[in-house]
Amino acid sequence: MLAAGCEQAIVFVDRRSELEHYARRYPLADIHACVQRIGAASQRMRENLNPQLALEHVLLHMPVQK
Repeated sequence: MLAAGCEQAIVFVDRRSELEHYARRYPLADIHACVQRIGAASQRMRENLNPQLALEHVLLHMPVQK
């Protein structure tokens, strides 16, 4: 949420400095793609896809740090 400029949406305010650190390390487009993959994996698991395969796909496509 910090990377997108939505500071008011932060839930764990006690970890703000850590969140700011990571928000600077990943491009917003990569963060968005990762969140979409997590949502898609969740949907696929509800549709009875093997959870291990769904999670492996998400992890293999995680953004690379700058």
